[in-house]
Amino acid sequence: VEVTPAPAEPVAFGGLIGGSPAMHTCFAHLTSLAPGESSLIIEGEPGTGKKALAKAVHDASPRAAMPFVVVECAGLAKNAAELTDALEAALVSAEGGTLVLDSPHELPLAVQRELTPPLDAKAFRVIVTTTRDLRRLVNQGAFRETLYFRLAGATVRVPPLRQRAGDLIPLLERFLGSESGLLTRQLVEDLERLPWMGN
Repeated sequence: VEVTPAPAEPVAFGGLIGGSPAMHTCFAHLTSLAPGESSLIIEGEPGTGKKALAKAVHDASPRAAMPFVVVECAGLAKNAAELTDALEAALVSAEGGTLVLDSPHELPLAVQRELTPPLDAKAFRVIVTTTRDLRRLVNQGAFRETLYFRLAGATVRVPPLRQRAGDLIPLLERFLGSESGLLTRQLVEDLERLPWMGN
């Protein structure tokens, strides 16, 4: 007789919850990395909660009381001087805390080169959030290898929601709150069949 394993109990990391084995593994990996000083790449599709996970890592680290600064690289001015000024301001603001570089592959290669010295100074911890495989971009000549090696202390990939159906019920219960009684077995089964594009 085939026995269906019982669903895993939801666990929390920061303000996030997950009930699937994949997220249990992801949370455990990030929890083990949080106390350290090494840089970290959090990789995953849009909508998987990468920046929220970066904040949870910061909050679980010895730097929790220090600044948490997010740089949305894709939204920075394309003018080289303005872009450099914006990055320098972010680097100063993050001193002693955590600097999150979101989508650093969007930065021009020349600016990527200028980022390397301040990252070597270790004035803050760096966490990268990205939808792209930066190692592959290095191999394609689209991302500076020297910068990649300063960012890739560890890499954690966040699985898309369609690969972790066990997270649907705890997430829906949290979002619905007092209305969670609306979750019928049929509704959950229908939701589990969805591709969850955009997570």
